[in-house]
Amino acid sequence: MILDRSDEYNELLEVLRQAQPFWYFPSSGNGGDALIAHATFDFFRRHGLRYRLYCPSQYDGKDTVVIGGGGGFVDGYRKMSELVEHLSGIAESVVVLPSSCWGYEETLAKMDERFHFFARESVTAEHVLKKSNEARVSWCHDMAISFQVPEGFAEQSMPFALRGQPVDYQLKWWLKRRKLVQLLSREPATTWMLRGDRESKHGAGERPLENFDVSHLIKGKMDREDRARSLAQAFCHVISRQKQIVTDRLHVSIACGLLGIPCQMRANNYHKNQAIYDESIRKFFPCVAFSP
Repeated sequence: MILDRSDEYNELLEVLRQAQPFWYFPSSGNGGDALIAHATFDFFRRHGLRYRLYCPSQYDGKDTVVIGGGGGFVDGYRKMSELVEHLSGIAESVVVLPSSCWGYEETLAKMDERFHFFARESVTAEHVLKKSNEARVSWCHDMAISFQVPEGFAEQSMPFALRGQPVDYQLKWWLKRRKLVQLLSREPATTWMLRGDRESKHGAGERPLENFDVSHLIKGKMDREDRARSLAQAFCHVISRQKQIVTDRLHVSIACGLLGIPCQMRANNYHKNQAIYDESIRKFFPCVAFSP
């Protein structure tokens, strides 16, 4: 049964309806970001929102720019903050879809009353309110939680090629796909999907030898609906085949909730996982339990 969580996004939906037709700059990154990107395109489609993809050479400062959500406003990631700094000098208005933010005080100081920042947890909301220059701040669930998983979405077999991806991303996919096929050929009682980057609280020696960081293994461009969908389907397919997952990846946990896979969610190295579990995941997904 498809669960409709649309009512949880009423304020965001009203803001986007008033802004349309708007320019949309999708978030990018790993497999979890693909789930956000696909869920966002799906949200636009379901609600009949009119948009065009943001193109710097075509944008003249008029109309609203909507920036894709996620973790791009956390110290160490620069793409989203650089876009905000650029738009602060030219844009008529900017909406940031549900995101986490930590640090970036100089960037936030450039967000004035033309900016509307949707925080996906209250720690971010308080930080942006305190550090921005009178930007409007609202709270909203992560966009991936809005996704209504259609029947059969995660049942597609592991694709040999990712739809619409440039050659360099296809080559990277073929190299990483082998590890995903290895995982799918096994049936462990518990699958470990711990991250291995700077957001992890676990050192290399603390992760099990058989650890499958599916978010890192699935990457590509997600600036078009077909690209985002192909990546998100591969991501969900891998997760749907597991019996139980232990992870500190936020969107592995959300995908487990969407697909009904038992999940032990762990903390990352800043507030994001704990806050989003407490304020969103626990409400919707009883199959996900948090373990600090």
